[in-house]
Amino acid sequence: MSDPKANLRGVVGAAAAIVLVSRIRDVRHLPRLLLDKGSPTQSLHVLASSLAIYGYERFVAMILRRLGMTRMPSTLAAMLSLFAALRCVQKLRDRQTSDRLADLLKPGVDFLGKWMGLFLAPPLVSLDASIARLPPYSGAVWANTSALLGIGWGATHCAAAAVASSLVPQRAAPTPAKSVAAPAKQEANGNTQVSQDEAVRRSWVLLGAAGFLGVACSPALPLVMHRPLGMLCEMSTTVCSFALSKLLPDAVQRVLHPLVICAVSSNLASRFVGPTAPYFDEGRGVGDKLFQWLPAAVTGLGVRMYNTTGLWLDNADDFKCVLATCSASGCFSILLTTLGAVNPKSPLTVPAPLSLPLLHRSVMSALGIEGSQAIGPECDPKLAVASILITGCIGASLGNTLLEAFPAIFKSSSPLVRGVAMGCSAHSIGTAGLISFGDTEAAAISGASMCLAGTMHTLVLQLPGVVSGIRSLVSGLALGGFSGRPVRCAWSCFGAAVQLQSSAETIESYRTFSGMASAVRLLRHLRLRQRSPRCHEIRDTAPHLELVLTRPESVIHFVQGFGDVFLRVSCHDHAVPGALAVPRPPHVCRAGTW
Repeated sequence: MSDPKANLRGVVGAAAAIVLVSRIRDVRHLPRLLLDKGSPTQSLHVLASSLAIYGYERFVAMILRRLGMTRMPSTLAAMLSLFAALRCVQKLRDRQTSDRLADLLKPGVDFLGKWMGLFLAPPLVSLDASIARLPPYSGAVWANTSALLGIGWGATHCAAAAVASSLVPQRAAPTPAKSVAAPAKQEANGNTQVSQDEAVRRSWVLLGAAGFLGVACSPALPLVMHRPLGMLCEMSTTVCSFALSKLLPDAVQRVLHPLVICAVSSNLASRFVGPTAPYFDEGRGVGDKLFQWLPAAVTGLGVRMYNTTGLWLDNADDFKCVLATCSASGCFSILLTTLGAVNPKSPLTVPAPLSLPLLHRSVMSALGIEGSQAIGPECDPKLAVASILITGCIGASLGNTLLEAFPAIFKSSSPLVRGVAMGCSAHSIGTAGLISFGDTEAAAISGASMCLAGTMHTLVLQLPGVVSGIRSLVSGLALGGFSGRPVRCAWSCFGAAVQLQSSAETIESYRTFSGMASAVRLLRHLRLRQRSPRCHEIRDTAPHLELVLTRPESVIHFVQGFGDVFLRVSCHDHAVPGALAVPRPPHVCRAGTW
């Protein structure tokens, strides 16, 4: 009887071989993956500016850790501080000087912004695993979740548009400029030279075919080649699916977003490759490598905000409109979701593993991921990204139509209203939708608005009592009540959920992880933070490590920061001082080797 896996490898290998042979001429485009037009200058400029932005975000993250401000998202702090630095240079020197600084970073900003969707895809690739870990909810729960996504977007979009319409300054609407297609460049032999984007697509298709062929033939290849070929297969699938999906008609992309296509394709590729090259592998997998560039891409938005200040900041009336709308939208979105989804008395209430991720549906994915960590381990970032993606697709498809349907209420002819409403409710996906419609001025305002709305959203979550109040609606227990008292906890390196337990109440969370190595890295990280005010003492008492903590929120934060280990955390009676006991994995180390 034939092996289905062997048959699948044979079919995939044959298809990959056909693609490889038919596209062999595209080998000439491979150098353009690194060299634009054969010159290393521009490529080096892109690399240097991208690394500078990446390093700056890491530097800001380090400063926040040193200051103990671990709940403040480093991406948001880096983005706003970069924008503030450029504005300070403009005020202290002149606009030309600040423009030159922005131009130095522009190649990296453009590159990171162009591929931001690629960096957002990894959390969605493993979304099926996150959903599978959820309890078997009924159809009514999923119906409520769908209704909350649609109603939540519509209410947020209308609220933002109403506030903007009431504050927008009166001025003549500009006539949109018509785009003129650039003439095709000619090579010396008279053939049409493909664009840089097309060269990149063709190169990755060729590399992908080679990767799939290698994985299909892996039983006949040396073991040392299995992992590199698997990673090439996964990387090429992620890049190709994202790049090729952008060639689809705009109407199709508004329904079937490139991120969806990219995530599904990458998920299938990772299943085909199997355990030889996991998509997420303790920082070494393809998904890990791509996802680590997301903070840098968000940081680069600070430069984009600076470049568009003429549309929303320089004019006092415009800035008043944008700031008031983004502030109101950020607060309204959290309040609406809390009352409609988290509140157990709401007719549309859904369980915490579904309702808490919905809190972040109206902010861009990077801030949604950071916001999920602020809420706690019950709030799965992958589900938050899924709600953000669905909300963005709804907004990109229906945003302008909704405004035009009520001309007496919304001033849809104003690009300021269109842009602010879209940025506050449908973030980057809605902004991309405005660009596809040719509404470039509204798109620029939308880009700044989604940053400001995301900032307000994050700041609201940082206010004392907000997160604990939201979680108290879920469980009847506000974690803030534990602050200032040492707690005794026990971490077990087996189990399927994270559990906080007091003498009377229990909060279950579904933040799950995989791999014992992450447990070791987590414990090593805690040991390095021994002088942190949240971690007073570490005692190496085999077979446990005991850590004296002042707040259980610290435990939750550390659990979120390292991922993928199955853990169970039990916080005992918070009135009794104690320590955190971490079971030592028996096969890993001896005393003193952490």
